Amino acid sequence: MSPKKFLLIILFIGVAFRLVLSQITPIWVGPDEPAHFTFIKHLSETWQLTELKPTAEVLNTTWYSTIQQPPFFYALLVPFYRGISSLSVDSLVHILRLLSVLIGAVHVFLVYKLAKEITTREDFALLSAAFVSFLPTHIVVSSVINNGPLVWVFVTASALFMVYSIKNNYNFMQACLGALFFGLSVFTKYTALSLLISFLIFWICFFKKSQSSIGKKFFLLVFPFFIFGPIFLRNFFVYGAFIPTQEVSITKLDISWLVYYIIHLFPGYWVQEYGTAYIPDIRYFFFAVFGVFSLVSLVGLIFFLLKRKTKLLELVRSSKFFDNKKAVYYSIILSGLFLNFAGLTWLNTKWLFPDARLMFETLSFFALLFVLGTFHFWSGLGKQKLFKPSLYILLACLLFFDLILLVNHNSVLPKVPWPLL
Repeated sequence: MSPKKFLLIILFIGVAFRLVLSQITPIWVGPDEPAHFTFIKHLSETWQLTELKPTAEVLNTTWYSTIQQPPFFYALLVPFYRGISSLSVDSLVHILRLLSVLIGAVHVFLVYKLAKEITTREDFALLSAAFVSFLPTHIVVSSVINNGPLVWVFVTASALFMVYSIKNNYNFMQACLGALFFGLSVFTKYTALSLLISFLIFWICFFKKSQSSIGKKFFLLVFPFFIFGPIFLRNFFVYGAFIPTQEVSITKLDISWLVYYIIHLFPGYWVQEYGTAYIPDIRYFFFAVFGVFSLVSLVGLIFFLLKRKTKLLELVRSSKFFDNKKAVYYSIILSGLFLNFAGLTWLNTKWLFPDARLMFETLSFFALLFVLGTFHFWSGLGKQKLFKPSLYILLACLLFFDLILLVNHNSVLPKVPWPLL
């Protein structure tokens, strides 16, 4: 079977799960869905951004966490909302969810394109796309009204066009598209700033290697900041901070969030609180399985880096780093993932808000590195033939969880304790 047919099957299965879940799940059940809908409704009716401050009282209303979000996603959905606003709220929500399904499918396709461009291997690209397509948490979030899928698309598209630009000797138009999507990603969700170091690495390489004029080089640097900069300035004048947040007293902090990394982050990246059906035996068994798979991949990446430690250090110390396109690609991927992880840690310590979904901004990077890590793990053991079978088993487990999610959606999702409910 051709790779295109495999990709179509992956997309078809992923869209089918998302489409069914989007229509059978009661409204207000998805992650923060009432809050996202409230923002869209507010913009549609007033054409103004809210000036409500993220106090404990406001965060316990239908606004919830969207009070702290940039407006691009919500403004984008306003025309759709206004076009169907005469319908019942139930119909409104289910129709708007279809846009999330479409955006989620676009993200899966972009994951495939990014992995293929970086690795030049069709099998790695297909496995990365399947990994994202079958993730229960990805399915849930891209089945309801949520700004997450759009920011995932923008972050992945930004990295993809950076890679395109590098491959084509730092093509200026492709570089501008990379900068555009970076700007739009932050204008959609602040956590997309995880891509900041990646963009700066790309720009430094562009500055050194591109034949473009000095004016174009500096335009590329400031372009994304002109996109999301105004919302930061507005926040500063309205809230007194570039990103409005609810502060937590240091006396209220504890280190229990550290446990989150041990029992939730690796497996939580995959299933989080969704798809578990609240059956402890199934939940903890699969958490353990997914945790082992993640650690295997991590060990594989460490093996790979240790084997090439000397060459990598020489490359970093020399000016040849900018000539090595592969090195630049992986620097973009790794720095984005690292900053995203650091940001999640900061959020946990600042607001006691552990949430593996906040790592999904760089999910496309994680998927690629996960597949690569698994490959190098089995290669390092001299059992490369087990690489694909092991990932096929993993994908089968994910599909099983997806089925559990569909069958038990009424007993799983409503138990997620969103403040409105």
